[in-house]
Amino acid sequence: MFRENDIKQEVVSSVEVPLKAIDKEMANEIINEIKEYYNNDDIESLYNVMGEYARVLVTYEDFEESIMGMKVLGKMKNSSYTHHSYIQKKDGADWYTLNYVAKYEAGDGEATVTIMVKDNGWEVVGFRFNVFNFKKINK
Repeated sequence: MFRENDIKQEVVSSVEVPLKAIDKEMANEIINEIKEYYNNDDIESLYNVMGEYARVLVTYEDFEESIMGMKVLGKMKNSSYTHHSYIQKKDGADWYTLNYVAKYEAGDGEATVTIMVKDNGWEVVGFRFNVFNFKKINK
């Protein structure tokens, strides 16, 4: 998976930069699409959620390997958008992290989705799942 930390990030402004391209409803649609493909082990569709920028940098095979490593968390049960953070301006685009509270089979946690926004639209460039109180899943 192409994670946020695969791209060197730093928040370049302590002032919140508005994200007009994506509202709360759209942010929840993004994570719900990721959740659906992840929970159904549809790695090809999950890979295609990623925009062209990410797919150029990460092969399908590397993405698949990363997703398989995430399966220790089990399925994502629920998630909800909480806020966004501006990361940086890079390659002619503004980069943001969409933040979510999330519940997994392995515990409560969070999810983040990194997007890049250009004049003509936006695309997903990475996502990450995190569990705070990990518990082993009995399958």
